[in-house]
Amino acid sequence: RERFCATLAVAATGAVLVTAFMALVAVLSVPLSRLLPDLHVFGGRLTYRVISVRVFYGPWVLLPIAATIHLVFYRRPILSMILLMALMYTVVLTAELLSHDLRPLANAPASGTLAALCWLAFILALSRIAHRRPLVR
Repeated sequence: RERFCATLAVAATGAVLVTAFMALVAVLSVPLSRLLPDLHVFGGRLTYRVISVRVFYGPWVLLPIAATIHLVFYRRPILSMILLMALMYTVVLTAELLSHDLRPLANAPASGTLAALCWLAFILALSRIAHRRPLVR
């Protein structure tokens, strides 16, 4: 029971800390958007914009997925690392290629539901593993 609570607390604390860091960066982006001039590169104009609130949903969806992968494959760190890198590459590529198409779907209710499902899957995997085998080598 202690292993379950401790691992869940570490994952939740990590999500809160990452979100707090992202909030700090987003708050700092507001004055920077007013101060930084436009850059003209190869005839194109690059403008610094304020960081969107949509980025705050990322840690609450991705961290439980990453924690579940790490939890399931803890005896195989290389496989765990490969899967985590593949997950991140997929997320970044999907966000870059489909950002305009996915923008209407990235709203608060949809992201909150997806985050809740990811945390539920993590809690179920953690519960099963914590009560059946040790969480460390």
